[in-house]
Amino acid sequence: MKNLTTLVAIATLATCIFTTAQASPSTGRSETVRFADLNTADSKGVAVLYERVALAAQSVCQQLHVSGSLSATMRFSACWHAAAKNAVVTVNLPTLTAYAVGRGIVPADVAIQIARRN
Repeated sequence: MKNLTTLVAIATLATCIFTTAQASPSTGRSETVRFADLNTADSKGVAVLYERVALAAQSVCQQLHVSGSLSATMRFSACWHAAAKNAVVTVNLPTLTAYAVGRGIVPADVAIQIARRN
């Protein structure tokens, strides 16, 4: 079992060195999230990866964030959620997807689609 866990971790690491948080077409920006240094088989590693994705999404959508304007805040929120969801789906890592589902970023039906691909 330990060999299988190690093999899965190495395969995941080899295929998922980085991902991109792509915002909505309105921004046209993207940010690379590197996670080769993380153990994504570990809950702490997944939490750190999620935080990196969240920060990348914030960076990608930052130009939409204007204080005091409800419509700008709504556009920023929609952009942030789309960028974070896209990054999680692109990584295609079940542990990250489950973590994002738990935080309402990725709908459960997307998690089921990802699980079926794996």
